Amino acid sequence: MNNKKILVSGLLATLVVGSFFLSGCATVEDSQRPSAELMQEAQTQFETGHYEDALKTYENLRDWYPFSPLAPEVELKIADTYYKMEKYEEAAASYEEFTRLHPKNKMAAYAFYQTGMCFFEQMDTPDRDQIPSFRAAEIFEKLILSDPDGPYSKATSEKIKKCHQNLAAHEMQVADFYFKVRQFEAALNRFERVVKMYPDVGMHEEALSKIKICQAKIASAKKHPETEKPIVFPSATQM
Repeated sequence: MNNKKILVSGLLATLVVGSFFLSGCATVEDSQRPSAELMQEAQTQFETGHYEDALKTYENLRDWYPFSPLAPEVELKIADTYYKMEKYEEAAASYEEFTRLHPKNKMAAYAFYQTGMCFFEQMDTPDRDQIPSFRAAEIFEKLILSDPDGPYSKATSEKIKKCHQNLAAHEMQVADFYFKVRQFEAALNRFERVVKMYPDVGMHEEALSKIKICQAKIASAKKHPETEKPIVFPSATQM
């Protein structure tokens, strides 16, 4: 009985060790494949929508052939694959790394535009966090300044307007809240920001109108402090 157990244990150990060496051989064999062959495989996976597989192949290609002439293209394709997978944070980081390492590359403008698109795709409604809107507008504006006649200029201009609409709507919502609680100085500052920073998104006239009301309320409060007294909300410790 003991001899049988020993025999079975030995066979299992042999199988485990054998599979380990076979796995190791496969890894070595893959790493010795020509870079062009791996590139073609990754491109096929990407074009057929197998993004997880494509990402793995591109990353292997990057790691196994770091000094290949294909290396910059591989880095860019990794970013593109993250973008297709809607992993926008990873994609943005990869695009930014590409433009940092290859500022003179013919695809640098594309990578910079795609960085902006990563933030643009994360934009939410005006009542939510507006960091993506701000970052997208910032990147797109820099792109136009650096290459006003470039291939991305027209599309970028349209997207900047969308970013500014979001940012202006957010400012208006905050200003309206301050106005409702009679915080007229704070409301005035927000309405003035809309007029100054986002004059061409359709909220200019409304902001100007409310600026006049805020100014009148502030003047009235100075003469009659009790009539326009701000609403003070209790703090968390007072509730």
